[in-house]
Amino acid sequence: MIVKKPMNSPVNRTGNADGICSRRRWMATGGLWACCGRWAMASTPHPAEVDAGATLPLSAITLHRADGEPGLATLADWSEHGMLFHPPSDDVPSPLRPIPAATVFSPERIVAWAYWPGLRRRGGVWLLDGSWLCGDVHVKPGGAVEVISDWWDAPTIAPQLVRAIVFAPPYSLSVWVERWKTMRQAEGTSDTVWLASGKTLGGVIRWSDEPGGGNTFEVEAQGTSTAVSLSSVEAIQYAPPLIGPLPRKTAGFSLALSDGSLLHCRDAEFVDEGNGVVVQLDSGIVLRSWETPSRVASAVRGVFGSWHHSRFLSDLPYADYRFYGTGTLAWPLGIDTDVRGWPLTIDDQGLALKGIGMHATSRVAYRHDGAPARLRAELRFARPESSEQRLGSVTAQVLVARQGRLNSAVSVDLRRTDSPAVRWIDVDLTGAQLFVLVVSESDYEQLGDSVVWLHARIDPVTVAEQQSVP
Repeated sequence: MIVKKPMNSPVNRTGNADGICSRRRWMATGGLWACCGRWAMASTPHPAEVDAGATLPLSAITLHRADGEPGLATLADWSEHGMLFHPPSDDVPSPLRPIPAATVFSPERIVAWAYWPGLRRRGGVWLLDGSWLCGDVHVKPGGAVEVISDWWDAPTIAPQLVRAIVFAPPYSLSVWVERWKTMRQAEGTSDTVWLASGKTLGGVIRWSDEPGGGNTFEVEAQGTSTAVSLSSVEAIQYAPPLIGPLPRKTAGFSLALSDGSLLHCRDAEFVDEGNGVVVQLDSGIVLRSWETPSRVASAVRGVFGSWHHSRFLSDLPYADYRFYGTGTLAWPLGIDTDVRGWPLTIDDQGLALKGIGMHATSRVAYRHDGAPARLRAELRFARPESSEQRLGSVTAQVLVARQGRLNSAVSVDLRRTDSPAVRWIDVDLTGAQLFVLVVSESDYEQLGDSVVWLHARIDPVTVAEQQSVP
């Protein structure tokens, strides 16, 4: 839900024409004047300007909708009316067509646009709802966390809302993917501390309530206590079983920003006559922008939504899954990961949030109630296990069962050497009782024949959409 209303909070500010906050605040950390959350003395470029002038890859401009075929689009603005997209200014080799000029979409209706860059240049806090809020991270006595963000005025975050904290940014997607995989797969009842020395500590993290208690903490394990200085820490993660599983998102939308933030938003409110935006996260945390919505839009690197409209295959129970490989490994079905458990990477650019992973030769079947709907996905190769693994090819099929007969609805060949090495799947499921995704070997047997069906989902089809389909 997007609402526009006057700003009436104690953090009211005055925005000028270019969206730069006229109110400066004194940052206690370091004692530097900062405007809009950015160090006034900083020499690093504005996050929105880092990619300026670069040719955008196909993955950065692909827009998936719940009510139509994908298209090529760039985000131009954000207001109470929705998100304004334009066709890309450069010609991009792709079978996809650019969207019509000046098209507005509600973020809740966007399945996926572009990707999440992940944590690279900034530290961040992993919140209870699965969001990442990035910026300069400081721990206060007792374990509460303050994040000084480039884009948001964020409140102090209570310890019980924190899953993990990254203090040292990874600086590369490959390093972040490894850390992110480790965090997502963490088990056990111990907290984890990753040190800059490469060592890992396990135990119970205890923060002191005394002044200065946010600079050091104790790790208790097997009756002993170890004092740890934050200056030696890359990241910490609290014991997953004590925090609970990640909640499944069912409403609202998610924003990925250039600073690495991934915000799972419940709703957005446009305030101060449209010069500011307030987002409420699924965890209940409220963030108020330092900048105008247009400036915030310039930092958006990914939008994910349609949680209440589309049914993602990774959230559905499958009727049957089988792997028919001839080797000793029996690859599982990847649920929001590839078959090796790696996050869903896109062209070494960023990450997708939803999808399933399969390896040749395997099949997975899902039941359907026959209602008018379409199966849609973006088929890509999974992240290669090594930089040398550049070969691989598959044949992917979608079989649809109607009235007891199973027929092939689509069959595509995909090779890692293709440019682009991606296929877009769109299959009519009207009247179907079952559909099956099949991935089989093509030319290179087991070498690199692992794919991901990104954003794989069932989109209900309205009467208007049925009439527009040829």
